[in-house]
Amino acid sequence: MDLRTLGIVCIVCIASVLGRSTRWCVTNKAEETKCNKMRIEMRNLRYQNATGWTDIPLEFECVVRNDVFECMESIEMDEADLMTLDSGQGYFAGRQHNMMPVMVENYED
Repeated sequence: MDLRTLGIVCIVCIASVLGRSTRWCVTNKAEETKCNKMRIEMRNLRYQNATGWTDIPLEFECVVRNDVFECMESIEMDEADLMTLDSGQGYFAGRQHNMMPVMVENYED
């Protein structure tokens, strides 16, 4: 399973539990660009029903914050659902905000 497919599966699982739009918190322009591409892809999949799944989120939103700590606070305040972190930040999120990873990206060939 490629990373794109895994990401979509992860988002669909979260959306099926939440029963509403999925909100990805981003902290810079590059993350916002990726998020907007994912938003378009999710919309296309939903309209095409290419996966056969019925739990594709109704909407996929990009929530812009200044840094990962604001994203953590936004998740705690139910203003966002997902975010991207490096491993050190992930450790902090787990210890201080009771968060856990749902997907890991591997850069090895």
